[in-house]
Amino acid sequence: MSALRQLYRKLFATRRAVRDLQEQVDRLQEYQQRELEALHRRISESTDTLTARIHQADNGINGNLNTKVDQVVMPLLRTIEGTLDAHDVRSEIFGWNTYRKEDETLNEAKRRFFRELPPAHGNARLIQLVTAQLLRDFDQFCQENEIVYWLEFGTLLGAVRHGGFIPWDDDVDLGMVRSEVARLEEAVIKDSRYIITHVFDKYAKCEQIRFRYTDETIPCFLDIFVFDTAQKPTRELVDELREIRHQLTDELDSDERFAFWSQTPYLDSRNSASHTLKARYEKAIADTQACGLCANQEQATALIWGVENFDFLTMVKGNYAYDDVFPLVRIPFEGHLCYAPHNAEKLLAQSYGDYLAVPHDIRTHYKHIDQTLVDDEETQEILRTSLRDPQA
Repeated sequence: MSALRQLYRKLFATRRAVRDLQEQVDRLQEYQQRELEALHRRISESTDTLTARIHQADNGINGNLNTKVDQVVMPLLRTIEGTLDAHDVRSEIFGWNTYRKEDETLNEAKRRFFRELPPAHGNARLIQLVTAQLLRDFDQFCQENEIVYWLEFGTLLGAVRHGGFIPWDDDVDLGMVRSEVARLEEAVIKDSRYIITHVFDKYAKCEQIRFRYTDETIPCFLDIFVFDTAQKPTRELVDELREIRHQLTDELDSDERFAFWSQTPYLDSRNSASHTLKARYEKAIADTQACGLCANQEQATALIWGVENFDFLTMVKGNYAYDDVFPLVRIPFEGHLCYAPHNAEKLLAQSYGDYLAVPHDIRTHYKHIDQTLVDDEETQEILRTSLRDPQA
């Protein structure tokens, strides 16, 4: 009887746990439903008012349309934006409190959430695995040649938050000081396994530097972002660098010498037509060095994103205190140790804010590899063949 009694108690406890969980889910669904209904009502009311005011202004009843946009339309749009933000915050707080275990802090619960997310699957995971293999090869190559690099941006975020790839990401971002990029290119020339490609991107006005296998039927690559060192990153220096970037982008847009770029917006540096672009980017780099960049690393106090990079003008993602990056540490990425900034979490917060918040681009994140290639059966076979450890 004692065994039956113990079994009964366990079953009763299980039923009670399930009932408690169901009650929590029901409360969450009810709360979300009330919030959504209130949100829909508020947006509907604001939209009706907005439409009426625009119609009224458009018919000239209240005078100048631009004035009405500033005085009426924009405040209403800000109200709608505030309503959506408030709804997001309330839903996030309620969701995390429901997810969190009794003995967990909020940050511990968030970290567990991301670590427990399932990895990508199918073709997307195949791309990730081959790219991770390329990263392992790159890491070994750099160690053999004493070349310094570190994980950057989404790859650093994935390493810290997921232990590997962000499930919806498909590329690897690396940071390197400009002098190390030059040393890497010299070493790669002597090794038949790898190549480095430079592609001029008209839309982002940037020069993409990518490390990849010599066999270019393998679509995977590592993005390399160039950083320059600065001894004193003063406001005057930053203003000068922004002006150099402005001059570069304005000239690329307006000068007839670069009109050909529109015909091939992603122009490989191996194409002779790119030489004019290359010369203009090299002039911009030289101008930044004349301003005081590329200081001796022993005297450097800051790392600043190279002028050839997209988003240079924001100076947010790529303006780091030197001591937040160096000395580098080894952290795991897809089961392999790679180099990373020793103050990675501070840099992630600087770049992304609350990097443990659930991101908004899970479904809309930009795909760096052409989806038609990913879905192509011949490419899939090439990827499977190139993967040395299918169980990785």
